[in-house]
Amino acid sequence: MQRRGATKNVPQYINGMGKWEKRKAPSNQTPVLVVWAMADTKTAAAHKDGVVAAHPSPDPAPAAAAEPTTAGKSAGAEARLGESSSSFASLPSFSNDADGGDDDDEPGHTVYKAYWARFLVCAAVFFLNVANAVLGATYVAVTPTSAVFYNTTQWTINSISIVYTAVFVVFIFPATWLLDNKGLRPTLLVGAFGNVVGSALRAFSYFVPESGKLPTLYIGQMIAGISQPFLLNVPTKTAAVWFREKERLTANTVMNLGQSFGIALASVIAPIIVTVDDPSSVNTLNLVTFILSAVMAVPALFAQNKPPTAPSKSADVASTPFWEGARIVLRNKWFILLTVSFAFLLGSFNAFTTFASSYINPYGYTQSDSGNVLVILIVVGTVAAFIFGVVLDRTKQHRLAMKILAVGIAGGVVFYTVSATPDRLPLLYAAAAVIGFCGVPILPLCLEMGVECTHPVAEGTSSGIMWGITQGLSIVFILLSNALTDPSGDMKKAMVMLCALLAVPMVLLQFYNVENRRIRLEASDDAVVRVDEAVEIVHAASKEAAVASKA
Repeated sequence: MQRRGATKNVPQYINGMGKWEKRKAPSNQTPVLVVWAMADTKTAAAHKDGVVAAHPSPDPAPAAAAEPTTAGKSAGAEARLGESSSSFASLPSFSNDADGGDDDDEPGHTVYKAYWARFLVCAAVFFLNVANAVLGATYVAVTPTSAVFYNTTQWTINSISIVYTAVFVVFIFPATWLLDNKGLRPTLLVGAFGNVVGSALRAFSYFVPESGKLPTLYIGQMIAGISQPFLLNVPTKTAAVWFREKERLTANTVMNLGQSFGIALASVIAPIIVTVDDPSSVNTLNLVTFILSAVMAVPALFAQNKPPTAPSKSADVASTPFWEGARIVLRNKWFILLTVSFAFLLGSFNAFTTFASSYINPYGYTQSDSGNVLVILIVVGTVAAFIFGVVLDRTKQHRLAMKILAVGIAGGVVFYTVSATPDRLPLLYAAAAVIGFCGVPILPLCLEMGVECTHPVAEGTSSGIMWGITQGLSIVFILLSNALTDPSGDMKKAMVMLCALLAVPMVLLQFYNVENRRIRLEASDDAVVRVDEAVEIVHAASKEAAVASKA
């Protein structure tokens, strides 16, 4: 252990409620590094703004023997660090390769580490979800032309979404079991395999006789649909296992945005490739989606189950076994309320994206117009989701944000419904932006809250149940939308139905008021040193100490 001398008046680095602060130590005191979090309001009140003051050199023996009572939690945290009066001797020998170096396991504190490999795993999950969403939304923006190519009705093309969703409901529990029991890597590999094989079959339909093209499309779509539960269920688990608590929601959001980004990508490339004058261009579209799926499967080959050292306290806690966890969450009233809200939100969103062309084509809008609606929705939503993720990771105001966004998405769909008349394309674009701004961020937020209110149940269990119920309800919403379509093709009644459905989560989420269990756990009174933050702080303190000693 390298010892660094301390000097009077050296700037102090103190962690109060998770934030590093820099303060001057009085002349009769020595620098202290305290990594500290409060477990209850009594302790927080006792320490006011959450900063532990520096103190004269303690006697190590009495400090170590101090009982960790509520009144003395911060003292206990300091004692566990074992700080001496003349050095930073109690700190571990931090290494600059904090994202991949070895631990210095000293008694008295726990070292949690974040590895650079977490970004590779995040990228693998993101790209696989992008590819899967592209396969599910390939024909959304070009439904009329695709129907001509496959010699069938537009409803048959739209029903591909039902196939995608139906197989999801069937395979969600095997996917959840695999994720919770075998880990991320095998789950991602199964999902990648399904993407590649399903898209390959769709591209292979080019060589199939006319009568076999549609069945081949459905088989390929079904295989790609089977891979979806192995991919959609992964982000919450990945965020919990690989990322620190202040990064979790952001990471979860980015990975879940893979689905939204895939829908937007399909909405852009499909109208460019497929033209009304040449229905056979659908073959080219199928080939492009196959190449895309194969390329985006590559990062999954390098993904690992988990890092050698946990990135956070909650990641170090053993999860409840799958079947026991399923029983626990289904008895949790807050989880049920959240799941019902999530199901209505995402079910409406799925119905909206499925019928994106059909909603506005009867009013004289083109396939490109409907594709642009989806692109605007996703682009605005992606930016908003990233901003919300970063802000909420720091403020922890998850519940408030969720309640506000639920109101916003309902208002956006009402705005879109009213605007769906001829010659109002700018209003449709504006309504799509509102729906995206509120609708895209709330989806990963609901999944994250599902994990929070059921911890320590495994992340895959809670999110898997939420996804399974949601996808089942999506089928119902799609079928109802089709049933409400007029013979002329007008879907105004179906759009009004979506407005009514979105009133359900808007009201229910206002009553959601349960404590975030993981966040509470990580705000406990254990002394925790995070390597990648502490190394910068210690180095900075050492430099300033050297300057002060020369002066």
